[in-house]
Amino acid sequence: KTMYMSRRVGEVLPVTVTSVMSFGLFAKTEELCEGMIPVTDLGGNASFDEENKVLFAGGRIWRAGDRITVRVMEADIVSRRVTFSLAET
Repeated sequence: KTMYMSRRVGEVLPVTVTSVMSFGLFAKTEELCEGMIPVTDLGGNASFDEENKVLFAGGRIWRAGDRITVRVMEADIVSRRVTFSLAET
């Protein structure tokens, strides 16, 4: 899946947030490729609510199930990691 995503670096895609962590969001594409959006890309000071599994950042509340738009920033085949960047305003 990482190799597939390496050909899509730079593309803007709709994704669904699958999990919320203190360091960022994990999200899956329609092709079920998962990537991470680092908390630093969400804007503003971030605050993680562990009990409710939500992240407050950039004036928004982020939770699993949210539909968002991202840009594929990196697909590292060696580490099998895909990094997304928030593409919506």
